[in-house]
Amino acid sequence: MDLIGVAVGTGFFLTFLMAVALGGNDAATPCDTSVGARVISVRRAVILFAIFTSVGALTQGYMVMKTIGKGIVPAIDLLGVLVVIATAFAWIMFCNYRGLEISVTHSVIGS
Repeated sequence: MDLIGVAVGTGFFLTFLMAVALGGNDAATPCDTSVGARVISVRRAVILFAIFTSVGALTQGYMVMKTIGKGIVPAIDLLGVLVVIATAFAWIMFCNYRGLEISVTHSVIGS
């Protein structure tokens, strides 16, 4: 297997881990009111969150990439991208574990 294939595979794996970290950090915000009022169950809230977050990412994600790609963040190499994803994942999961409120956007841009 060549180096690019390994890097792409690692990127997909790290991106999946990052999605888990983002869900752990952001899922409570839109779900807590309806679950707390016992309008829907926790399971249904998580399923709805997953569906609508995925739809939003797939339909509007290109706008975020376009904005970030316009010079807010300088162009970096492939290894740099993998390091950014890994460090952002580690920081967000640490804060999730400790119960700390953080801004995921600041964490990713800061990485």
